[in-house]
Amino acid sequence: MRAPLGLSLGLGLLGLGLGLPPALADQSYTTEKQITHDCSKEGDVSINASGATAVFTGTCARISINGSDNKVTIASVKKLKVNGAKNLVEVTAVDEISATGIGNTINYRKTLSGKKLEVKSPGIDNKITEVKGRLTFVRPPLSIGLPAQTPAAPIRSRSPLEDSGLR
Repeated sequence: MRAPLGLSLGLGLLGLGLGLPPALADQSYTTEKQITHDCSKEGDVSINASGATAVFTGTCARISINGSDNKVTIASVKKLKVNGAKNLVEVTAVDEISATGIGNTINYRKTLSGKKLEVKSPGIDNKITEVKGRLTFVRPPLSIGLPAQTPAAPIRSRSPLEDSGLR
């Protein structure tokens, strides 16, 4: 027996990632409010919580942030994906940022590989900024006396309406 067209279409969209929960990572945080993670032990991580403060040490292969209102500090990550809303992410070294969420602020210091940063699928009103000097960490390790950040021009994502010329 065939599934009704609406059901088939709905299941097809779920398979495309439009409503499917994020892929399972080595470690997934869902309810924690204080997160400290060593990427050398588990390099594929996701945050599915909201209102959390997270610190990642070492080098992660991939970090996905799916919640909202999180404050995240990352030493280094190859691929960073920010799907949620209103997250503040400070990362020392990153090679690829995918910011598909809304209203996120992502500050990075440099790329991990030394090549140009790759930005994919910017969402709406996300700010991705290269910061010269030291980053302001969520968990400040003796932040007194650190030089002030000198941000470069932010990369502002545009809404689909701006891209279409309707706005």
